Amino acid sequence: MRRAAVFPALFLTLALTVVTAPPAGAQVAEAVTAFRGGDPVFVHPQAERRISDRDADRLRKRIKDGERSIFVAVLPASAANEAGGDANRMPAYIYDKLGFAGTYAIVTGDSFRAGSTDLRSGLAGEIATRVFREHRNDGVGAVLLAFVDEVEGVRGGSSGNGSGDRSGSSSGLRTFMILLFLGVVVFAVWSSVRRRRRRNELLRSAESSREMLRADLAVLANDVMALEPQITLHPDARDEYEEAVSRFRFASEAIDKVVEPADFDRIERVVAEGHYAMARAKAVIDGREPPPPPPELQAPGKHDEPPVVIRDGRPVYGGVDSGWYGGGWFGGGGGLLTGILIGDMLSGPRWGGGWGGGHYGGGEGGGGSDFGGGDFGGGGDFGGGDFGGGGGGDF
Repeated sequence: MRRAAVFPALFLTLALTVVTAPPAGAQVAEAVTAFRGGDPVFVHPQAERRISDRDADRLRKRIKDGERSIFVAVLPASAANEAGGDANRMPAYIYDKLGFAGTYAIVTGDSFRAGSTDLRSGLAGEIATRVFREHRNDGVGAVLLAFVDEVEGVRGGSSGNGSGDRSGSSSGLRTFMILLFLGVVVFAVWSSVRRRRRRNELLRSAESSREMLRADLAVLANDVMALEPQITLHPDARDEYEEAVSRFRFASEAIDKVVEPADFDRIERVVAEGHYAMARAKAVIDGREPPPPPPELQAPGKHDEPPVVIRDGRPVYGGVDSGWYGGGWFGGGGGLLTGILIGDMLSGPRWGGGWGGGHYGGGEGGGGSDFGGGDFGGGGDFGGGDFGGGGGGDF
């Protein structure tokens, strides 16, 4: 009867053992779950080298007060079976399951191994081996705390071989891309503000130049209007007179369209040529010898505009026989007036019909025209051997 009673009791004990024993693979999964939940220290209740709650709390505080990501796990020896039975592979194995960059200190049964994605290759293993030798007699808690202290004391980043830190690398890449994007945005805004500021300064300068040219153009207009009645009586002065009218016509058309300083300089030269043509016309009417070009027109302009030369007693403008605008220099070098625009404005016949053709609407002393024209808008890598041969020792 006693022997019969022993068998049910033994069977019940074995059944309870099977029910309460952790399933294969559960130890690492529990550690990973704890790490993901924000607890940097996991102590399995069945670990052979289980540390006290006090030591675990000291580790948590030291890690949370520090600047590095450190994960500590104390596991049963059976947990190594999940990594092929090799305790040396446990830090890398847990990292693969967790995927968080940092330093891993793993006690599996009697073995202590460490590895890191943040430190240079091999450094975590070196620290683990050193603190193990120095503190093994003080217990597992003392070894782990010394390891955490030394890792926190390391300055600088990682310098591995590029084989591991997936989370750290992708995080660094994201940070780089964000900074690059912000840099591009800042540069674009700065460039836009700079262009707008330069444009505003250019427009202010253009308006000032425009007003001065309008005043000079008004003087030319008055001279042309005053001389027109005499041209019918002195046809020999008509060519000079029409040269002046052509310049007035062009300057009146161009003055509202340009903003570039170089083009204002060229309009100023065109108006000066108009004044010179009027001086020659007046001399012919008065029976005097026409004057030579003034010094500023005998020399090339500020932007290499051709000089005015006298050939066979007649002035040649633009440096060619085809006409004063034939040189094609107006609007060059990026100015707003191109050769096509000039051709459009000057391709029509000369004004031979006289001033009263309805083009000038400024009245006496005027300074405008009806030519219109709108404005131109112008680590380490993961481990290099840290997780392979590992570092640390066996208790």
